[in-house]
Amino acid sequence: MTRPGWVNRPYDGQLSPLAVAGPRLTGWDLVAWLAQRQHGVVTFDQLLVAELSPDAIDGACKRCRLIRLHRGVFAVGHRRETRESAWIGAVLACGPLGVLSHLPAAALTNLWRRDLPMLPIDVSIGSRSHVRRPAIRIHRPTELRQDEVIKRKLIPCTSIARTVIDCAAQLRIGQLEHLLEAAEDQGAEHLRAVRATLSKRTNLSGSADLRRLLADRAPINKPTKRELERRMCRLCQREALPDPAVNVWIDTPSQRLQVDFVWAERCLVVETDSRKFHDTHTRAEHDKHRDALLALAGWRVQRFTWKQVVLEPDLVTRVIRKLLGLTGLG
Repeated sequence: MTRPGWVNRPYDGQLSPLAVAGPRLTGWDLVAWLAQRQHGVVTFDQLLVAELSPDAIDGACKRCRLIRLHRGVFAVGHRRETRESAWIGAVLACGPLGVLSHLPAAALTNLWRRDLPMLPIDVSIGSRSHVRRPAIRIHRPTELRQDEVIKRKLIPCTSIARTVIDCAAQLRIGQLEHLLEAAEDQGAEHLRAVRATLSKRTNLSGSADLRRLLADRAPINKPTKRELERRMCRLCQREALPDPAVNVWIDTPSQRLQVDFVWAERCLVVETDSRKFHDTHTRAEHDKHRDALLALAGWRVQRFTWKQVVLEPDLVTRVIRKLLGLTGLG
């Protein structure tokens, strides 16, 4: 029997499973092979490629060997739906040009780590498409470039920069700021891509808040280890404080220590302490030991917590100005 051509987007976006799995894999063996690589989901056309007849597919649905998720999309032998299976099912239901977008794409790319309702699922598709699917919120952007589509866990989705732009109209400004922080965690190039898109397209929904947040986030060329350190760098930029050295190694009488921020001309070290790494008794004792060694080496040490840097930036600014001898300047 001649196999029909591959009509849906294959699991890896490039090769037909027949080319990868081999010509002898047919029937339910090929269905299982596909499902394993597509989070337990297959399409009607993929079942046909596996040489299952429409009658066989209908019979498998009646015996619950296939569970219908959307028109032409099935879970194979299970009713338990994961986020990934729901997402790839929605994408496959929208045809070969559909990509996961908006908050589901933000969750898939680790930009959004908060709880997210399973439905509806956002999928972006070409503006000329007339596809409609229940439980899927379909977006038809006038433009979705090839470089704005990536894959995560084999699921096509919008790029990090495009996801940030799409989510801008859905989120409050505080949530959008967290999204930008998460995007920057994955590389400064993502924010550069957001800026480049905004410079070309001035009428995007939610772009006003996005532009305002980006204006406060001048590019940082210094290496930083943690999000808290990046926030501290931005605070220094925003308040026009002298530029500190970042992640500096200092020799003390007994060991060499790496510190967060240094103003060498004032012998000042500033450490930023996140709850994740410093909110234990053992770590507090370790920090005090470090501070004592730095003091013996002639350095003044000031520590700020996450809460102070994020929620009390005016206090942090006043303390640093005082320690740097800049009182009267702000």
